[in-house]
Amino acid sequence: MIRNDAGEMLLGLRSSNSRNEAGKWTSPGGCVEFGETLENAVIRETREEFGIEVEVVGLLKLFNHLLPDEKQHWVNPLFEAKIVKGVPKIMEPDKILELKWFPLKNLPENLTSNWQDFFKEVKAGKIKLD
Repeated sequence: MIRNDAGEMLLGLRSSNSRNEAGKWTSPGGCVEFGETLENAVIRETREEFGIEVEVVGLLKLFNHLLPDEKQHWVNPLFEAKIVKGVPKIMEPDKILELKWFPLKNLPENLTSNWQDFFKEVKAGKIKLD
């Protein structure tokens, strides 16, 4: 989760070329490379996908991200990060169609399932956001 000073969340709209959950809004992400820490993977993936440098603030939640229709099971750590350099831009236009800042109270309905699960827990009071 990358938020700006206004508290809005930066999301990218996944294209039909995405490995999964095409047409849904999500944050940067991907696979951890051998020997890479989770935090360094967040920094690298964000640079590769959104063209910005971030600092990882902390772990928000660890999810089993199950996609039965696609027969995929991901272990998905959701981190919060802040931009330390650059302006977000689409670096992988074959995978991301659009970037947009959203107020947390007005997120798109078509979020990826991991973010849908996360915000259900926020709404239920199980997770607190500053």
